[in-house]
Amino acid sequence: MRPAQSSEVAARIEAVWPDRARNNRIHRYVQGDHDLPFAPRSARRAYRWLLDRSRTNWCRLLMQLLAQNLFVDGSRALGDDQADESLGWSHWNENGLARRQAEVHRATLKYGWSYVTVLPGDTAPVIRGVSPRNMTAVCADDADPWPIYALHRKTSWTPDGPRQVYRLFDDQAVYTLYEDEPAVGRPASTTRNTDSASARWCGSLMRTTWTPTVPAWSLRSSKFRAG
Repeated sequence: MRPAQSSEVAARIEAVWPDRARNNRIHRYVQGDHDLPFAPRSARRAYRWLLDRSRTNWCRLLMQLLAQNLFVDGSRALGDDQADESLGWSHWNENGLARRQAEVHRATLKYGWSYVTVLPGDTAPVIRGVSPRNMTAVCADDADPWPIYALHRKTSWTPDGPRQVYRLFDDQAVYTLYEDEPAVGRPASTTRNTDSASARWCGSLMRTTWTPTVPAWSLRSSKFRAG
């Protein structure tokens, strides 16, 4: 994909972000902001006060009870992969995944899936967990386990206030894009090549994490501008 095409592809994916309403509602419930039980229009103020007081945030407790039992504290390779056993575990430790793995477990329990990105680094692959509220993947077919694109969204704080930053992944590179801001001008688009041994290694790890799928031909919008 040419860098000039990255803004259009990102805009189309962002416009049809799957499960956005569902994930936002789950997040709201885990934070304790539950919908009130049904009440007739004629209900008195005292009855509505009881309904409000009846809400109890069991969602967070259930998630934490399960997440605290999910912890990777070692690895063992099988067969021909034994030579890379110590190397893989050193990558795990260099990325601080003894601490960061919890966010992947919690997001999986919370939403039903989560993502892990593995990109080339200076001395080791850079491994990060991402919530499905902030990342989605696109496959050409619902039955295809390999995505053709993935889009990661995050907020960057600037002197002018918060700004949305997007990273578009394909099989060749990672494209960094910014929302179009006419007052600022044309934001720059940067590209990072992922064609390396560590990037190919990341592909085998990420294969089982690309769960949400959207038909690529149904994407349409225009919101981003690449430099």
